[in-house]
Amino acid sequence: MVLGPAGTGKTYLCSAMLEEIPVLYRSFRIHNERELLERLRQGIQSGQGDYLANLHYLIDDDFLILDDIGSAGKAKNNEWREEILTETIDFRYKQKLPTIYTSNLTKKEFQAIYHPRVCSRLFATENCIVDFFGLPDLREQGL
Repeated sequence: MVLGPAGTGKTYLCSAMLEEIPVLYRSFRIHNERELLERLRQGIQSGQGDYLANLHYLIDDDFLILDDIGSAGKAKNNEWREEILTETIDFRYKQKLPTIYTSNLTKKEFQAIYHPRVCSRLFATENCIVDFFGLPDLREQGL
């Protein structure tokens, strides 16, 4: 988990890893949460089969980065959105596949928005939590 406000370098950190990821893993994908949800919605609308099967196809790579979890905020969180996040976490967790999640939310905000099962998995003691809160917005500084 890489947590922090906008502009502190979470996505930049993930993109910096792109040089090494193909050396270490056979397949990888990077999804922005909003884009992933939109792809699933499009699949549902066009009748492309079970959306969970489509989700598994989109997240079954050897390495996954899911960027900007919760970017829509509390108002846009709903049961389906939480189901997709829970399924993604559970699928990756059960398969023991390395995954990086980034978010602008704090741990307390996650706990207020999401089911305890989601938070338990994301913030498990075996996971590495990188906290960028307190760092400056690099975009505001022109970096």
